[in-house]
Amino acid sequence: MPADAPCVDDNSWRGAELDDNGTALIPPRCEISGAALEVTTDLPPGGSAGGELIAWVDGKPLFPFAEGVSSVGRICLGESHYGKRVTVELERRNVDVHATARFVKVASCVDPGDVVPFFLADFLWSIARPLDDGSSAEEVDGVLRLRTDCSQVMVKGPEDGAFSVPDESGAALSITTSGFLSDEIGAGFEGAHVFLGREPFANLVPDGREEILCLPPSMRGTVGRLSFRLAGLSCTDSLPQELLVEDVHLTTDARCGDLLIDGDFEDSAATWIGVGQQIVDTGEGREARLITSTQCDNRVIGTLIELPETSESEGAALEFSYRYTGDTTSNLTVSIDAFQQQLAPSETMTRAIVCLGDRPGELVQTVWQLTAPAFGRCQDVMSPPSVFALDDVSLVSTTECF
Repeated sequence: MPADAPCVDDNSWRGAELDDNGTALIPPRCEISGAALEVTTDLPPGGSAGGELIAWVDGKPLFPFAEGVSSVGRICLGESHYGKRVTVELERRNVDVHATARFVKVASCVDPGDVVPFFLADFLWSIARPLDDGSSAEEVDGVLRLRTDCSQVMVKGPEDGAFSVPDESGAALSITTSGFLSDEIGAGFEGAHVFLGREPFANLVPDGREEILCLPPSMRGTVGRLSFRLAGLSCTDSLPQELLVEDVHLTTDARCGDLLIDGDFEDSAATWIGVGQQIVDTGEGREARLITSTQCDNRVIGTLIELPETSESEGAALEFSYRYTGDTTSNLTVSIDAFQQQLAPSETMTRAIVCLGDRPGELVQTVWQLTAPAFGRCQDVMSPPSVFALDDVSLVSTTECF
């Protein structure tokens, strides 16, 4: 082909099976209208199983199954996968299935740098849960509108991918929302959120302003799933809420690119779930922390972190400072994936460390949860309340976790 000839999809590439080394050659993006990794298991059609089946493509984790494991799942390829030979390794976690992988041509795969537009009527975006108690979701003139009186409503993007991250550093989502939330919201996983895959990614503040949400570095050049959820407290009382998702697009930001974003809570491009930033006087100056308290229910602070590389002599760990005062008959824990560790009361900011797994590049949900002994019985409030402060969260390497 001459150097100045246009690169077009001539429909000659239909797909590729993996060779004996688990590799396959993917054509350049301009020579194929779209490609996806398809994983087939020995489950019967319509069957499903718990656990996870992860496809590691050139060392990056891809999730062909949106929820659980079924007979067939797929995820579109991103910009970093095209025009080269890629290696695929399938990892099964808590699921006993036989699985095979291949690459298939999918014309509907989202282009690099793009986000699938909101079209509920065409089922590109779909309502993920039954609607009741005044919940609704619709698309009007390109705006996604979610509403609930007390329960929750969730709208999910295409299962094979809703956005394709450019293969460049500092990638972020730009999201603009408006609407209103109940004054009662604040326990962590209620209110308005955006999800990456199955995990809550960030709180949304529906005030009409743009929010920049840094994407994990492992998503560079890959395709991600995206969902929006509006959740209430309970249906004991009617607490109307509305979320209007007006704009979603990909961008880059100099503040993005780290495995854990804004662990000192001084910035505004972070992706933390839970209560907002507070400025406190430490006696040695003023700094930002996340602070939450409770008298009768749960309070949650969380974020997605990308697991770092480990060395031959040190393991990866999450290090942070916290204070836990007031009525300490509550239960304060930090959970990373399936591991949970209890935190002791502390009148001053105290350093703590939690060992991480040896799975570089994987995203794990990290949650600090404060649970009152009277949880669910808010007529039995505590006085004084339990108070939890969090600051200086970082990823470190230590021999303690080797």
